[in-house]
Amino acid sequence: MKPLWAAAAGVQPSDTEDAVTYLRTYLQGLHHALGSPDPEVILTAAQHTISAHDIDRALYGPGVPDWPVIDRLTVALQSLPTITRPLWRRAQSAAEDGHTDTRS
Repeated sequence: MKPLWAAAAGVQPSDTEDAVTYLRTYLQGLHHALGSPDPEVILTAAQHTISAHDIDRALYGPGVPDWPVIDRLTVALQSLPTITRPLWRRAQSAAEDGHTDTRS
């Protein structure tokens, strides 16, 4: 839940934290805070613009989905893309640079 608190408080993640894991933890926290809805509920909220595979990949890996997936998932989980986008950029950059384990 730390990433949710940090995002709400405007606290930036430290450079030592795994950016991909941090993004996933943030998204998992949103999912949990919403009552852990089934994928079909999220798909409906996202107007089926993402897939169940996209949801699973965003929450558990591997890798970092493209921004449109994260954007739609963020909105479906009732958060703001303006909060999630910097976390996604950091995770995407780390994944591209190979500075993180993106397998899980």
